[in-house]
Amino acid sequence: MIHTYILDLPFPPSVNSIWRKVGNKMVISAPYHAWKIDANRLGLAQRINKNPMMVGPFEADILLDSAKFGKIDVDNPSKAVLDWTQKMMLVENDKNCRRLLIEWGDTSHGCKLTLRGRITLSTS
Repeated sequence: MIHTYILDLPFPPSVNSIWRKVGNKMVISAPYHAWKIDANRLGLAQRINKNPMMVGPFEADILLDSAKFGKIDVDNPSKAVLDWTQKMMLVENDKNCRRLLIEWGDTSHGCKLTLRGRITLSTS
């Protein structure tokens, strides 16, 4: 069964700023950590924990708030968003994204994510 999820998220960080080097180790940056906390809060408020996981290939549309246009490359925020979908168990694996559309537009929280894919409903 093909299903669609539409979620509001905070404006994601650029892939260029999600990691930082501490000695010889790479760790997530403070802004990325804060974004994940905010994204989790918004996601849970939208009851994502009630959504079955998408398995196999899926499509994602990411609408970024046009107020940030020109401050960040349009493709840079997709890494944080897709990684988050896997961490929150909305998708089985973000590498299964077969189509990704990213565009600038008007959105109330900074980012609107639309996912489309197959879900498996539990029979138990």
